[in-house]
Amino acid sequence: MSYTQEELHALIAQTLDRSYQLYLEKNYGTAAELYRQLLRIDPGCVKAMQMLAVVCCNLREFPEALELALKALELEPNNAMWNNLGMVHSFMGHSEMAIECYREALKFNPKDVAHRTNIAIELKKQGKVAEAEATIREAIDLNPNSAQAHFIYGSFIHEMGRLAESVPFYLKALNLQPDLAMCHFNLAMVYFLTGDWQKAWPEYEWRWRHHGEMFRKTRANFKEPYWTGEDLTDKTVLLYTEQGYGDFIQFVRYVKPLKDRYPGLKVILWSPQDLVGVLKAVDGVDDVLWNLDPMPAFDYHCSLLSVPELWREAYGAGPAPEAYVSPPFRAEIAGSEGKFKVGIVWAGNRDHQHDQHRSVFLKQFKGIAEIPGVKLYSFQKDREPRVWMRHGVVNLTDGADFDLTDLSNSLHDWSHTAALVNEMDMVVSVDTGLAHLAAAMGKKTLVALPFVPDWRWTMEGETTHHYPTMRLFRQEAPGDWTGVFERITEEV
Repeated sequence: MSYTQEELHALIAQTLDRSYQLYLEKNYGTAAELYRQLLRIDPGCVKAMQMLAVVCCNLREFPEALELALKALELEPNNAMWNNLGMVHSFMGHSEMAIECYREALKFNPKDVAHRTNIAIELKKQGKVAEAEATIREAIDLNPNSAQAHFIYGSFIHEMGRLAESVPFYLKALNLQPDLAMCHFNLAMVYFLTGDWQKAWPEYEWRWRHHGEMFRKTRANFKEPYWTGEDLTDKTVLLYTEQGYGDFIQFVRYVKPLKDRYPGLKVILWSPQDLVGVLKAVDGVDDVLWNLDPMPAFDYHCSLLSVPELWREAYGAGPAPEAYVSPPFRAEIAGSEGKFKVGIVWAGNRDHQHDQHRSVFLKQFKGIAEIPGVKLYSFQKDREPRVWMRHGVVNLTDGADFDLTDLSNSLHDWSHTAALVNEMDMVVSVDTGLAHLAAAMGKKTLVALPFVPDWRWTMEGETTHHYPTMRLFRQEAPGDWTGVFERITEEV
């Protein structure tokens, strides 16, 4: 089939848009296919080379990524292509080479905030924290009226745990650009972490604009109104979460108080298919659907994560029940008689933006494994090597040389997982869905947290109002998992 020049340009533009959308959705395999098809049609399409290099990094296809980035730079030796090559080197763990590339990119525009940020991130990775901070601070000095510069600096010190210091920079960024959604979102994280729930929840609603794809996949599906605090007496509401399994398990506890507040309220949950069995038994839930075809009848829809804000009360004002999730059936574990059974998970979702900060190497659990009478059971499903931005490929099972019973083949869905968790005496986990499930079941759960944890855990304390049977073990310094697991081992 032959195309006119105009039709060919239109086809390339459409394919680039579609490929980029797939990339944003983390559908890297299909995105790579489309970019390669595009390069067969137009071998000199630099945009396709640039993006395919990034996609290949996410697929751990580093030789192709590097070849593409170098070719793109050869064809268009500009700041964007230098930045792209730097990103590839960063993915591969070549920090010094990445910095060289970013410095080359900076020569085209010495005031560029993004290039300075990339340099700072690599410097921080090398342990040169003061130099990294100075590099980002220079961006503010060079761009005093840049909302982005103030936001980036605020984010940098926020990630270092200097939360109070970050707030003025976030507020300055919002003064310069009031609709900067990602800044509102980060400000919400700071307020959550410092326990200022009243300020946090309104800012957290900006997540819908910060994560546009999240909005498209959830709220945009419905013609019915989004619940914004209206009286729900004798109404039907469809509740869901737009994020992870852990969020669903944590926030589904709000169903019962909602029903207690509004007589005659019917609650339908829209849930991932493999969570349906667990959610059906939650008190107050009338129905659980994973397929909205046909669409059920309801008056309002709402994300469970919006309920605390729309309820107009401080988050956690009511005590959480000790257990509100139960397994739909029983499971048996052979060969565990007389043993203290500990279920473990060492890594969360590989696509989580902070995976490299919250996942750990399996070898950290060795101290627990060596306790007499203790038997470890793995609930870890994903054992494949991971690509951590700025670190390259990591295999989290390296160096683990102790007995561990693998239950992953029995974890068909969350119902089976709950049944097996029910057989454990304790669960030790990083911040991931299994920790939420175990604690929601009333199981004693020990959670290993990074220096700056996820917003729900705040910055201090060994207990949490979310789950009475959970204990939190925090890093005392960034990256110090050894100290965390020494304390966990003592607790076990």
